[in-house]
Amino acid sequence: MAEIVYTLRDATEDDYEFMYRVMAAVRTPDTAYDEAAEREKFAKSFELEGLHVIEYRGQDVGRVRFTLHDTIVYLNGIQILPLFQSRGIGTAVLFDLTRQAAYFHVDVVLEVHESNIGAQRFYKKMGFRPYGRHSGDPSLITMRCITKR
Repeated sequence: MAEIVYTLRDATEDDYEFMYRVMAAVRTPDTAYDEAAEREKFAKSFELEGLHVIEYRGQDVGRVRFTLHDTIVYLNGIQILPLFQSRGIGTAVLFDLTRQAAYFHVDVVLEVHESNIGAQRFYKKMGFRPYGRHSGDPSLITMRCITKR
């Protein structure tokens, strides 16, 4: 398999609309969608800390947010636009993130909805294992990739 070449760049305020489009595009399709309510919710939660745009072949194709706290990298979301999914981009981003974490002897932790079986399968394939439940939302499964050796 050919190596996937992508770049990450820090997101800016100018990326706001793109970030919204990514989030809207990857939402669960069988849920009710109120555009105005979703935009308002997104506007209230939009922050730039740890947020990156994933670029592939000169195009913005997704987003990833990760932050380092003490000895843990928190992966706070990775989404790829549907048109660019199943090309190995998300796998490459996650592989590189866990490899960098291992280099610095830190683990990577994320949360995933228990109903998102596809994402859980993907994360398990990438070395993550269930670790517990989110204390405030039991529908969120905490998964951890232990990189410390």
